[in-house]
Amino acid sequence: MDKDNTSKLKEAWLMTWKFNAQNENSELKKNGIEDKIIDIISAYKDFDYIIEYTKSVYKLLVADYNTKISLAQRGKNRMKDEDFFISQPILNSYHSEIYQELVKSQKKDGSKQYKKNIEKWKKYPTYINIGHNPSIYTRKVFNLSYDGENIKWEELTVNSELKKFSYKKTD
Repeated sequence: MDKDNTSKLKEAWLMTWKFNAQNENSELKKNGIEDKIIDIISAYKDFDYIIEYTKSVYKLLVADYNTKISLAQRGKNRMKDEDFFISQPILNSYHSEIYQELVKSQKKDGSKQYKKNIEKWKKYPTYINIGHNPSIYTRKVFNLSYDGENIKWEELTVNSELKKFSYKKTD
């Protein structure tokens, strides 16, 4: 916390609820979700950790008891994680610095940098979405701050510019 009582992080993973609907906040409330922000995670965590952690949180908060038991079972009656989790990094250019590098290097056919960027893209995209209505959206954010009322952060755009966002929990 700094001198003006604001907590700040230069970079972090932000985990929030998401609902694909025109009136997202009211749909989240209908599903019993009052606070859109679930967690803030160190930017130093590996993306593989972020995927597993997001899956665990989703299972904890969304799965019913039958599903949790089925996922915990052994043998042929066990539900497989991939059957429960609709989980994949979203391959979309709007918030990924790696995607920008990939597009630039793709123009140079067969470039070594393109191959490196493809590998980065496959393993370390900057966000993940798990589930569907509601889903959990975890992404890397920058300049995150909390002043006691509002959480503010910035996300990369397709033009590699930072776009500002703000959230205030309403009762």
